[in-house]
Amino acid sequence: MRSFFYLTFSLILLCCAQTLLAQDIITLKTGKEIKAKVLELNDQEIKYKRFENLEGPQYVLQLSKVLKIRYENGFEEVFDVPTSPEEPMVVSDGQIEPLPFLAPQIEIDAGIGLPLGNFALTSGEDAGFARLGFYTNLSGTLPISRSIGVNFMVSYHSNALDRGDFQNSFFSGLTADFKSSTVNGDYNSFSFMPGISYQGSYQRLFVRTGLNLGLNALTVPDYNFSWVLPQTVITTRYEYRPQTSIGFSAMAGVKLLYPLSKGHLSFNLNTLFRANTVTYDVKNIVGTFNFSETVESTKNVDSNAIILGIGAGYCFLF
Repeated sequence: MRSFFYLTFSLILLCCAQTLLAQDIITLKTGKEIKAKVLELNDQEIKYKRFENLEGPQYVLQLSKVLKIRYENGFEEVFDVPTSPEEPMVVSDGQIEPLPFLAPQIEIDAGIGLPLGNFALTSGEDAGFARLGFYTNLSGTLPISRSIGVNFMVSYHSNALDRGDFQNSFFSGLTADFKSSTVNGDYNSFSFMPGISYQGSYQRLFVRTGLNLGLNALTVPDYNFSWVLPQTVITTRYEYRPQTSIGFSAMAGVKLLYPLSKGHLSFNLNTLFRANTVTYDVKNIVGTFNFSETVESTKNVDSNAIILGIGAGYCFLF
């Protein structure tokens, strides 16, 4: 009976020893040990699978991070490669996926710009009469940690004007003959905004949120309208010529990033808030066939906008 016990115990120890010997041990320069199955080794990197999950993803580790490897047969290999700032990367289906904010990035995206709030209203004193437009963003991001990056964004937004309702609003409540009006231009703005981003990952998807604050340069439509008083030949004409307005911009956004080629395909949802005061140079011309009088003045009008952007783009890694 005692012999049977010793035999069983010896077999268990042998199995455990073989299991321990069947794994490779990668020791990093930080002292951390990784139980692995080394698949490939070259002058720059090590490809391996985690020993606890041999059916799982393949990993790539920069050799500059490795102190030594102890193989399953007991052989030990020590490396003396200069340390690199790079971190491990995951390989899935043969494609390398950098971990969050591993390197500087440049992204361009574009999509539709949906006006919201007063900016989209087509009646009332605060109505913006804006229609569906488009946007384009160009941004660069520098990582300051694995999850946080600082960026600078240039954002262009363009929204057309609902000219019919806008022109009809000139004559609301006015009794007049021979009404006429013209409108030229759209709402166009360039925003220049530094910001901060946070990025996390879920399987092959990265999720990034960000907030940017800055200034914008806004141009708005110019317009004219005129009318003739009933039963007279007296014509009244107004000409509004807007100046370029410098105002405040803020953008909050969330995007999904999917690895594609040497970068990431992005799907974006963002909201731009824009606050401006537009100064108009106004000419009021009153006259008949024989005479006219012109009065020049300026008028300040608040022009605030909320624009929901939905689009897609591409993120280049460097």
